[in-house]
Amino acid sequence: MKDIKMLKKATGDTTDNIHNHSPVAVWRNSHVLYITIIMLTLSVIVTLSTFSFSAPAKADSSIEITAGSTEHTIVIPFEKSFLFVANIKNNGSTTEIVSLTSGNNIPRDWHLLVATGQYHLAPGQSVDYVAVFEPSVTPQSGEEIVKVPISFSWDGGSKTFDLTVKTKILSLSDLQDENAKVAVSILDESNNSPISGASVVATLPSGIESYEARPSKDGYELSLPSGGYLRELANDYQIDHTSTGYYLQVYAEGYKGYFESNYLPEADDSKTIKLEPLSRVAEYNEHKTVVSGYSIWWIRASDDGGFLAFSQAAHGQPGQEPPDQTKVLLTDDNGEVIWEKQIGGECWGLDISPDGQYVAAGCHDGNT
Repeated sequence: MKDIKMLKKATGDTTDNIHNHSPVAVWRNSHVLYITIIMLTLSVIVTLSTFSFSAPAKADSSIEITAGSTEHTIVIPFEKSFLFVANIKNNGSTTEIVSLTSGNNIPRDWHLLVATGQYHLAPGQSVDYVAVFEPSVTPQSGEEIVKVPISFSWDGGSKTFDLTVKTKILSLSDLQDENAKVAVSILDESNNSPISGASVVATLPSGIESYEARPSKDGYELSLPSGGYLRELANDYQIDHTSTGYYLQVYAEGYKGYFESNYLPEADDSKTIKLEPLSRVAEYNEHKTVVSGYSIWWIRASDDGGFLAFSQAAHGQPGQEPPDQTKVLLTDDNGEVIWEKQIGGECWGLDISPDGQYVAAGCHDGNT
């Protein structure tokens, strides 16, 4: 080994590599140089490979999200809206934060009700996320297609649902062959005598279309699309089967009202409804009329009824635009306005303190 001179730990007499205190070799033989380089290279490769295999594997996500259909056709006038529901569950052992975002490419005349922000889910906790799509429809409306992404993200994962919502408008004037004729008898429950002058109305679940019975020699007659036809639509367009039928309402002066949901009449059907006579009738006195200029949505009263708070909002009719500003008002029990405040947009949240000294309102401008 006389061809290799090794300088070990630096000493006071050493001038080479004083500061790194590592062995230094002066190479005189090229074969030894090549062999050493190869050995050092293999050593580096082995070391790097060891580090790469020793890295810990990433744990699977503890968040599980399941959802129903991401495509739906809103059949008008048999439906009013579409509800998208996703269940979010934390299967882990620590609290997880799930953030929500959604696209904003919704037509201006549609109502989209979605939650944004965050869910804080404890271990084992689950929550249903619900998004509501509600189109505004006029007789001139055409069929539309809306595509909206709804995304969920959390530490270690994310999931996006691409929703497609369509509208289909059916003309009721084309449904004469599908109509059922129902003979309706309205009787006094106490003596089974016929009641004249009653109002008998069947309304589709959407609330868009209703049918009023006409008086007949035996009582009343309803003419409306049959229950069988409604069931066919429910199967063809995946309409919610729990609300396929009509809301049937009957009112007559001096009697309690009658209400029935999911009414599905068949052709040449008959129905007898008995109304209970009223034992007491409430009265009210008008103290004062306050002109607000726009629909009143909430009325909240203090505990003693001495103060009343009002806020303005409305589910708009097709083509109706809400005002840029509305009012929050406070009156006394005689209707005298104590104060009124202008706020931005409609105001859907309102409350008053028990003593009437404080009023809180949440409005479209994002302020409280």
